[in-house]
Amino acid sequence: MPAVKDGVRTDAPINDIASLYLNYHVALNNVQREQFRGKDAIIEGTSFQIATPREINRVSKITRKSLGLTPRDTVENDQTRMVALQTKWDGYENLNFELPNHALYNQPGSGK
Repeated sequence: MPAVKDGVRTDAPINDIASLYLNYHVALNNVQREQFRGKDAIIEGTSFQIATPREINRVSKITRKSLGLTPRDTVENDQTRMVALQTKWDGYENLNFELPNHALYNQPGSGK
């Protein structure tokens, strides 16, 4: 935790944090690590990792199962739709990722 301690901020009261620890510290002995793997992309000169629909669905199934929920057949959201619109990007050799409707990176409302 020393690597992230300066970047962590919360407005949770200390009593809530103590309660979380008291109620869930046993669960710390039963932790499964998963990595959300993305594919490389470049949007307007900035490097990103883009989660593919396959990866989103894999992580969704694991998460829903661990919460005791029924896994969905497929997840469909803005991210999966944006990936489906790509005609050239493959995350390996073709890294240019096009935002929908000529939207611009980091300019809210562009592309509408």
